Amino acid sequence: MTPLVGSSQNVRTSFGSFRSAIVAASRNADGRPDLNGIWQALDGPNWNIEAHAADFGIPRAHGSYEALLADPDVDVVYIPLPNHLHAEWTLAAARAGKHVLCEKPLAMTAADAERMVEACADAGVRLMECAVPEEEAQAIALLVREALETPEKRVAVITPDRNLASRVVAHLARWNIAADDSAGRPLSQTAAGRLLLALYRVDDAASHARSDAICTALQLANFWQDVAVDWRKGRVYLPQEDLERFGIGDAHIADGTCDAPFTRLMAFETARTRALFDAGRPLVRRLPLRAGIELRAVILGGTRILERIDAVGGDVFTRRPTLGARDAVVLAWRMLLPLRAMPAPA
Repeated sequence: MTPLVGSSQNVRTSFGSFRSAIVAASRNADGRPDLNGIWQALDGPNWNIEAHAADFGIPRAHGSYEALLADPDVDVVYIPLPNHLHAEWTLAAARAGKHVLCEKPLAMTAADAERMVEACADAGVRLMECAVPEEEAQAIALLVREALETPEKRVAVITPDRNLASRVVAHLARWNIAADDSAGRPLSQTAAGRLLLALYRVDDAASHARSDAICTALQLANFWQDVAVDWRKGRVYLPQEDLERFGIGDAHIADGTCDAPFTRLMAFETARTRALFDAGRPLVRRLPLRAGIELRAVILGGTRILERIDAVGGDVFTRRPTLGARDAVVLAWRMLLPLRAMPAPA
């Protein structure tokens, strides 16, 4: 049987597809799909199997799933059947010695999924789930939201997949749920802030709250700065309730439309983020001198980004707001202002 592992050679793998899905089985030397490696099983009383196979240039067609699985020339089967049939036909394919590419969800229950995995392992064949990345991210985000609404549940999302992690965090952000994820871009870097406080032996509740406010504000400022960049990567961090409040749809972002409603939305986001910076500012006085100066510079840099966004009326589409040489001069001047100008911690 041809393995599923790719190689530099022109390996032929024969796919059998349940129902009418078409799968490119191999490619010619010039990279074009080679349809001669596709077999297909069709079901239903209205199917004209011969006509369908002729339309798509499929060299062989079967009138039943059983016949397809019995074909010795078929290496892999694709199962896009209704969800309740996934386990039944995956098990049948394993018994027939076929690798399986099964549509999402893999099974209706965890028990069925375990049976499918074990059967394929025992048969020495591969089992893979076919899932759309965005739907996978949304499903994980929904699970997290459900867990938050049900206190007795606990969910941990740990993945080395940076793209998946970012999409999950983006979905949560649209529901105003802050999520830390070290594998992707965090909505809030509060864990890092608290770690630094521990290093300086600052462990009171007020300092923790101020650290959380600063870290969250820094990440939000980055999100507002990168609205256009994130859209091109399939991410939207603007909260859904804020989009609805100001009458902003995805088309605004996709088309780069910075009209009056979008300007008001961005002004709202920058004002809210600025308030977080202000809430955390007294933490500077709780840290050792050097650490306090560095934190003050970080806060000033973050608030300057917000000023730049406001200066262009929230238009982050025409040009991404960044800090330049002039901003460095402004920040240097502000750093020279006496620390007593900053509010003291309560």
